[in-house]
Amino acid sequence: MIQPQLSVAQASEILLRACPDWGVERLPLQAAAGRVLAEAVRADRDAPPFPRVAMDGVAVAWAAWEAGQRRFRVEGVQAAGDPPTRLSDPLAAWEVMTGAVLPTGCGLVLPVEELLRQGDEVEAREPRGAREPRGAREPRG
Repeated sequence: MIQPQLSVAQASEILLRACPDWGVERLPLQAAAGRVLAEAVRADRDAPPFPRVAMDGVAVAWAAWEAGQRRFRVEGVQAAGDPPTRLSDPLAAWEVMTGAVLPTGCGLVLPVEELLRQGDEVEAREPRGAREPRGAREPRG
């Protein structure tokens, strides 16, 4: 005879009733190996504490992109671990690498796959779904 299927709520209740209550204890981190967390662990600050680039490409000012500019002069290279830089010309760009600090003044990262490089200039094709900001991760705190 075929049994009717249980709802998710019913199945969850059956499983929870079958699980023992192990209790909760507070331990120093060094003594917690092999234990199961009772709640989520939260950091007290972002790591790293700055907007970082999420892909290789060029970082540009959102306003320039929004105004229709698609050709940019590259001011320099911002690699992961380099000190922060600033976009000195809002119509220019910085070549950026994954994990780098997003240069101040930039709000859009165009992926390297969507660029045509010619000397110290890049020309961008329209990325799918470009919106401000794109290609960088902002700190949450």
